[in-house]
Amino acid sequence: MKTGRVVRVLLVDDSAVQLDLLHQTLEQDPQLKVVGVAHSGPEALKLLPELRPDVVAIDLNMPGMDGFQVSERIMQDFPTPILLLTMSAEQAVLSHDAHRSGAITLMLKPQASDPSAIQNLQQTLKTVASIKMVRRHAVKPSHNKTATRSPYQLVVVAASTGGPPVLQTLLSRLPAEFPIPILIVQHIAPGFEASLQNWLQNTSPLPIHLAREGMEATRGVYLGPSGSHLEVHKVQHKTLLHLSQKDAVRGHRPSADVLFQSAVKAFGHQLIGIQLTGMGDDGASGLKAIRDAGGLTIVQSEQSSAVFGMPQSAIRMGAAQHVLEPEDIPLKMLEALGIQEH
Repeated sequence: MKTGRVVRVLLVDDSAVQLDLLHQTLEQDPQLKVVGVAHSGPEALKLLPELRPDVVAIDLNMPGMDGFQVSERIMQDFPTPILLLTMSAEQAVLSHDAHRSGAITLMLKPQASDPSAIQNLQQTLKTVASIKMVRRHAVKPSHNKTATRSPYQLVVVAASTGGPPVLQTLLSRLPAEFPIPILIVQHIAPGFEASLQNWLQNTSPLPIHLAREGMEATRGVYLGPSGSHLEVHKVQHKTLLHLSQKDAVRGHRPSADVLFQSAVKAFGHQLIGIQLTGMGDDGASGLKAIRDAGGLTIVQSEQSSAVFGMPQSAIRMGAAQHVLEPEDIPLKMLEALGIQEH
């Protein structure tokens, strides 16, 4: 976002109290201006053509049209960057529609007594407003693959804003017989991991697991839980997962850098590291360590990234061997593992 630009925000919430609080919270930042408020989805859809906001902040839980449904209609009728907000991540359900709806990300509404959470919301809105909307493509699962020999033993993946649909593209295109574990750090609001797991499982032939302390990673996909760092260790030829409560790294726990660095210690050059869309630079230094160790490194392309921050940071560090579209990443993984189509 260019310095000095004022971001125009439309707020959508059925609670007048919440609208008032959000309005006051956002306009504490001189780079944010609330240009309108709507008490329902239909009201928001009427206001959009007139107000032309840079970003729409929508309450997830509203009667009638919920935040997912409003987001879907906005993307059909008047494509605009969208941030979904919720009071309770534990009660909200992150369903298939959460990612399909077109919203860029979802976050908890900040408490008035939490300045850091307020600042995070303000910054997130400014970042979301600057995102170039990217059309999503339907995905088709892969079939008829045959494995040969592979120099790689583990795949590690970093993703943040805009990551879930890309993860779906990647995982749905890998065959059920994909032979090595895939460990993923996806920055996500607390309480939403199980719903993300279920949603990814709908289209992936691979088993999708939530990582647990001491779990052995064999085949399949393992998602790092929010609030704990995901690490991997090799113990007597077993790949074991460790959930650490070490301090957050640049605001992230789990941190992709923590996962990547632990993977380098355990597997060295036998790694495939993947950096996907997201804000900031989490994972970039870890990906560089993978490349320096002799592993294979892949970064998502700018055109396909909702936010190019994390991939761009990796590229600038010299961590990226390949910069690919999401549809091409699984093809490169299969090629590296010697898995060929019949």
